[in-house]
Amino acid sequence: MYRWINKAFNYFNRKSPILIQTPWPRNIGNCAEEIFFGLLKAKREGKKVLFLVHQHELFWRFRLPVANKELFQIESDYSISNENLFGHLGAWLITAIFSSMRVLYLLWHALNNKLWRVLPQVPTARPVFNYAYTMPTIGVSGLWQPDSVTFFSWQIVETLKWRQQFDEYRPARLRKDKHRYSEQLRMEMGIPLTDWFVCLHVREYKPHADPEFVDYRNASIPNYIEGIKVITDAGGWVVRIGDKSMTPLPHMERVIDYPFTRFKSELMDLYLFSQCRFYIGSSSGPYDAAVLFGKRQIGINITSWSLGFPIRKGDLALIKHIYSRSRARFLSVKEILDEPFECQSFFSLSSDYIMLENTSEEI
Repeated sequence: MYRWINKAFNYFNRKSPILIQTPWPRNIGNCAEEIFFGLLKAKREGKKVLFLVHQHELFWRFRLPVANKELFQIESDYSISNENLFGHLGAWLITAIFSSMRVLYLLWHALNNKLWRVLPQVPTARPVFNYAYTMPTIGVSGLWQPDSVTFFSWQIVETLKWRQQFDEYRPARLRKDKHRYSEQLRMEMGIPLTDWFVCLHVREYKPHADPEFVDYRNASIPNYIEGIKVITDAGGWVVRIGDKSMTPLPHMERVIDYPFTRFKSELMDLYLFSQCRFYIGSSSGPYDAAVLFGKRQIGINITSWSLGFPIRKGDLALIKHIYSRSRARFLSVKEILDEPFECQSFFSLSSDYIMLENTSEEI
């Protein structure tokens, strides 16, 4: 059923001057990434894109989480507002269709899991949970490849001219009323409109929050203190992005530990991304939000150089150090890039490798 729905919308998107897309709402990074590439697709096809998100939450485990609803309200030269009758009707249609399908899939998956446990003699593999069947994914399949192309070809990649698309990208922006409101909060926060600031995000994901994810992408905020001082000594401010589960920063002049302030909100998150002079982060979701607003990037403690690596020429990155157990030594950058994919750690890391953070001096 999911495939048929997506095929129907893909056909509509090919024929219509408006592209319908439902960016992945569960994580801010995935959502911002799909919006970014949706805008690129609309530009290269000479169309406009309409981003839809479901209108209400379900209950219990059937909830359809949205990491940042303000992402669906941003403006662009290549998008149309969903704050109109067509947008609201489309969102309610998406809600009606996918809420019922989500409930049915989750119940089916729970039943399969139960049968697998009580009937171990049945020669079938344990059912794997697929997030793609629990949320709408309309318009996603065509973001990175031309329509109807089902194979990989470097020639096709070259025709898409990704470098040119990135260089010519016009950043998304907040609505004027939301921007003005956020400016007032910024001044209350203590950052004058005449001063510049940078956003800093240091991933400290808690394993207990989601056992399926590992902690290789985490880093230690104390290693960044000296780097923070370099920025403040140059006259800038540092706004630390994240949530209250993170390790609080020590008190420092011109540094705002934003997650622990009353100003923390979905809208203010996006305002800070959109107005910072540049963004400092790692292989984690907020990076994609900064890309969406066209911000320059400094990547630190990067663990995946094929996913989540800065995409614009002139951006900087430090990858984590890789120690090979089998060779009993650290690998050079060239060796790291020549290693198998298991040397990277976006989802998993081979047992042969150990990742070590960048030092305070390197940062």
